[in-house]
Amino acid sequence: MKRRWKIPILAGLAVALTLWFWPEREEGPVFRRPDPAGRPNIVLVVADDIGLRIGAYGDRLANTPNMDRLAREGVRFDRMYATSPVCAPSRSALITGLHQQTLGTMHMRTTPEDKGRILGGASDFRYQAVPPEGVKAFPERLRAAGYFASNNAKTDYQFGEPFTIWDESGDGASWRHRPDGLPFFHMRTIMLTHESYGVTWWHWPRSLADLAAQVRNAMTLGRYPRLTNPKDVTVPPWLVDAPDTRRQLAQMYDEAHAADIELGRTLDRLREDGVLDSSIVIFTSDNGEGVPRGKRSLTETGLRLPFIVRFPDGAMAGTVRDDLASFVDIAPTVLAMAQVPRPDGLAGRDLFADPAPDYAFAAADRFENVTTRSKSVRDARYTYIRNYRHDLPLLYPHKARDMLPAMWDLEAAHKAGKLTQVQARYFQPMAAEELYDRQTDPDELTNLVYDPAQADNLARLRLALDDFNARVGDLSAVPEAEMVARMWLGGHQPATPAPTARVADGHLFLENALSAASIGWRLPTDPAEHWRLYTKPIPLDLLKGGLSARAVRYGYAASDRLEWKAHD
Repeated sequence: MKRRWKIPILAGLAVALTLWFWPEREEGPVFRRPDPAGRPNIVLVVADDIGLRIGAYGDRLANTPNMDRLAREGVRFDRMYATSPVCAPSRSALITGLHQQTLGTMHMRTTPEDKGRILGGASDFRYQAVPPEGVKAFPERLRAAGYFASNNAKTDYQFGEPFTIWDESGDGASWRHRPDGLPFFHMRTIMLTHESYGVTWWHWPRSLADLAAQVRNAMTLGRYPRLTNPKDVTVPPWLVDAPDTRRQLAQMYDEAHAADIELGRTLDRLREDGVLDSSIVIFTSDNGEGVPRGKRSLTETGLRLPFIVRFPDGAMAGTVRDDLASFVDIAPTVLAMAQVPRPDGLAGRDLFADPAPDYAFAAADRFENVTTRSKSVRDARYTYIRNYRHDLPLLYPHKARDMLPAMWDLEAAHKAGKLTQVQARYFQPMAAEELYDRQTDPDELTNLVYDPAQADNLARLRLALDDFNARVGDLSAVPEAEMVARMWLGGHQPATPAPTARVADGHLFLENALSAASIGWRLPTDPAEHWRLYTKPIPLDLLKGGLSARAVRYGYAASDRLEWKAHD
């Protein structure tokens, strides 16, 4: 073994063993007085890239008892769609209630690990998108209305991580840290189903990154049972039926089971704390599953998500909804649950009060090193996809996807000339337009664009997509470098000015020169780096020791601190 391999291998094993034996942070049950206004607690659990390998969604091979029970006790949505088939753009839409092409967050990612890849190699800087004025993440709106908001732990918003969004965000964040009397919103991400866990342990590593992923995955997933026999999985027609592909699909079922165990632990903690019966629990994913022609694709496999809502009083238990739903619906729905007024301009609807739409929209833009641009619209039966970069194949080289065994099998069969016509299509330039009838073709394999019998449907969906782009705006039509130049003049991140303070009528008023900025403040006795959200003037009686304040406008750098003393 060469020396350059020994050090990474030993280091990887050391890290893996540390993670294996490191105890998970646990806290005993806590009991808090309920919210006097009777507002519910809300818990949102997001499993990365999980797809629909879930018993409640009809998969007989799945072993997901907690998800299935949640569906029996709640409302199951059968047609929930992400707005993007990849996490960061999708999560920016989730957290704001606006489509990523409105925000400028559609490119995956704005802060890549390899700086040289940004903007197609034209620049070596990272950026954060600057959303339009007035855009606020819905957890910040919940905080402003008196909720305690915690996040454990993924963010990935593409406009930075404004410190005003959460009371707590990180691995230890929990509703258990809230003050008495406050209702809470808690978001948890379960990473065990992420595409990167498809990098499996049974093959020789092709690279150091491959090796690191193998060590992490083997040690992490080794904590959970292996239940699925590769012989039992169904291989979809766009993948090669080969042993490694079957192993990866079997592992995905086991990952879903591991995520189910973690969901169960969250429910158990809510029950231990005596708050399950006052909490709305929501379970979903951020995009489709991590297989070739899944994640990063505007197909059902890339966009269709589980979405289950359990109400504490058993309302609508066992209900199945088949109306179209979108990730931009989550923000207005949660705000309505919390009795928080809905701000103007949100793209989505309250899923339990507003009428269902006729269409659901999604888009795919730059993914790391390759700039694509595709958009889709769905109605109850048809899918229409428009590919602006139809010179590119769907399965272009991509570092993360190319580490998957299923992709290796596709590449090997491609080189050997053994792909089926369906499989070979994904290595050829994309069609400029695609139209699928999901009723007769649920796998979306037969393009009906040139079928004369579909002319009316094609024209209707084209018009719907054009109207959508005009209505919500489309920053993807602007070259990325040009968009960034508008947001970051001279290529430098703008900074939020520091807040100012003034005293009047026995209160301290905090203000900022940017009307779109959010302001946080803290007392000297507050926990380090915990910032209260400024929503109204502060009584001077609370400020005898002074305060610190700072401001942030989404996409801008946070301001310097204002240190105010009582004698100021």
